Amino acid sequence: MSLRTKVSLAFDLRDLVADAPRGEVPDPTVPFNERGAADDDKLRETRDDVVAAIRDTLTRGFRSSFVIAALFAVVAALAAAFVVRTGAGATSSRAVAIAAVIITLVGTLLVAELAAGGRSFGHQEFVDPCDAPDDPFPQGHGFDGTLQRISLSAINGAACKLGTSREELLLSLDARGDFGPEVTWTRDTLEDALRAGLVRAIDDADERNTIPGLVATALKFGAERAPIDWALGVWPHIPRLPDIPFLED
Repeated sequence: MSLRTKVSLAFDLRDLVADAPRGEVPDPTVPFNERGAADDDKLRETRDDVVAAIRDTLTRGFRSSFVIAALFAVVAALAAAFVVRTGAGATSSRAVAIAAVIITLVGTLLVAELAAGGRSFGHQEFVDPCDAPDDPFPQGHGFDGTLQRISLSAINGAACKLGTSREELLLSLDARGDFGPEVTWTRDTLEDALRAGLVRAIDDADERNTIPGLVATALKFGAERAPIDWALGVWPHIPRLPDIPFLED
């Protein structure tokens, strides 16, 4: 999808979760459907992927509870089987057979689930910004694809510099401050993030041979030394970018 659509959907989903009444589960399909997922294959595919990721993650969250409940059920079944005894006090052959069947069924079920991917089900892998590839958006083409490569490279560089994930970095920019761990933003922190992002974007472009090495060196020299005040000044005036309060000082 285009960068504009992705950014708009991110804000829509943020608002959907933030505005949902306490105790009510918001419907993540709404922003996608309102933007035409019914007629847009890429938007519909992304919607389904997002919904599946949320569903699988929530399912995984109940894993420990279900395991504990299942263990209690197995123990209860075994205990019930071995209660049946003969007059001499020896365990009946029927009880032993029932116990063996229960253990076999449980073992078979566990092996089958692990073989089907149960161990990794619902586990979301997040990209380490410090080890991210130099082409973070290889499927993109044209101007928009180039812009997404540069944006992702810059986010990777900033997140790596600040020692956080790129997801937490972006969430920390939300002025509403309702989501996840936050970066402690100061003017120095923002300057470090901007410089690191610019340098990383240039390095990645150099690695992809998008720009000549000498040009990359000159650009990095400028990114590392140029004044950042102009970027801090225009930040609040860019549409839909979050308003960081200290920038108003």
